[in-house]
Amino acid sequence: MSRPTTLPDPWAGLARAFGGVSRLARYLGVDRRTISKWAMKEREPDELRKRDIKARLRRRGHDSPWSC
Repeated sequence: MSRPTTLPDPWAGLARAFGGVSRLARYLGVDRRTISKWAMKEREPDELRKRDIKARLRRRGHDSPWSC
């Protein structure tokens, strides 16, 4: 069993909405460690990838984590 991941909002809310960090990562097509790095502001996706993620989240009725 993996250890729990604690993310800051808005990422924590997104992870809850998707049923966990792993499911959110799978939906966005990235590794769960990437989600953690984005949430902790260690890394940010390029603009093309960011637009794709925003569109995917919008289709599911969620705001972009970068609009907060």
